[in-house]
Amino acid sequence: MTDRKDSDIMTSYMISVIIPIYNNETTLRRCVDSVLAQTEPDLEILLIDDGSEDDSGTIADSYLADPRVRVFHKANGGLSSARNYGLDRANGEYIAFADADDWIEPEAYKTALSFCEDVCVFGYSKDYPGKSLQRRPVKTHETVSGEEALNRLIVDASINHGVWNKLYRRVLLEDIRFPDGAIYEDIRTIYRILPKANRIALIPDVLYHYMQYKGSLAHHSTLRNCLDHWTATYELYRTFGNKDGAFLHACIMKCAVSICRVWECLWKTDADARRREDERLKEITLFAKKYRRCIVREKHYSAHIKAAVILASFGGRWSQWAACLLRSAKRIIKPERLFERTDAATEEMTYGMER
Repeated sequence: MTDRKDSDIMTSYMISVIIPIYNNETTLRRCVDSVLAQTEPDLEILLIDDGSEDDSGTIADSYLADPRVRVFHKANGGLSSARNYGLDRANGEYIAFADADDWIEPEAYKTALSFCEDVCVFGYSKDYPGKSLQRRPVKTHETVSGEEALNRLIVDASINHGVWNKLYRRVLLEDIRFPDGAIYEDIRTIYRILPKANRIALIPDVLYHYMQYKGSLAHHSTLRNCLDHWTATYELYRTFGNKDGAFLHACIMKCAVSICRVWECLWKTDADARRREDERLKEITLFAKKYRRCIVREKHYSAHIKAAVILASFGGRWSQWAACLLRSAKRIIKPERLFERTDAATEEMTYGMER
């Protein structure tokens, strides 16, 4: 581990920015430079090198000349492990998270801090090669309670599940840590933070750039990744399924999207991988059987989501048999076309559920 002496790191800062790093040598400098360029001067930057196998660790160490930067090198444990490592060592009154392949507008933290009481949620830009989609939690500044923020997170998705476009008072995170080994760890964490806050500021300013790369972990359409997305959304259902009708309906529909993601990649997954995930596939089947009528009646969901849920409800054996047929015939009928959707449709399905 590379770090400053204890006498140098006990300074209390206004904001601690935690940046996990794993093989980000091509994007890390842009990210760190954007944080160092913040117009809010009272911050520390914790660079958590999570066992990188490229030059990311060396690049991180090159920033130690700046007194605001602290660098840690640890064995690889995943994104959750790196964020938790940073939380355990942060000194700021407020906490912010940034991912090493993203970047931040210069005024981001100063603007967020000027509005923040317990939490500040700000807008972000979802940047694809050649285009950007801006997402704003509100049209004009609002302050809401933690319960209202939870409603906007779960029911209408105007607040997204990402932890990176928010600023948090540190005390809210004292007993909260990210689930180790999870891929969609944000979905399983943010819903536990918001209800603890008394006042949450929502501002329309687009301050964070969430970069979309084909190679990022959450965008690999493997069965394991898609099933981890299912696990995250199913946790929301189990947590909020006993609330009023709007909460229950929203959780069911989030799970329906996850089921569709699983069945989009099931046809191209080998038998051994399917057998290893048999328990979670059975879990999906039971859920699909219970709610397929509700999902099929949903007017706003496309036919391919409904078809995936119906297919899942037949059970693992029949679903996998159908998937194998599609896989065998892929050169003739190109089954990926069964699940084709436009970028706009994808946005509507997954808005609020990134990372």
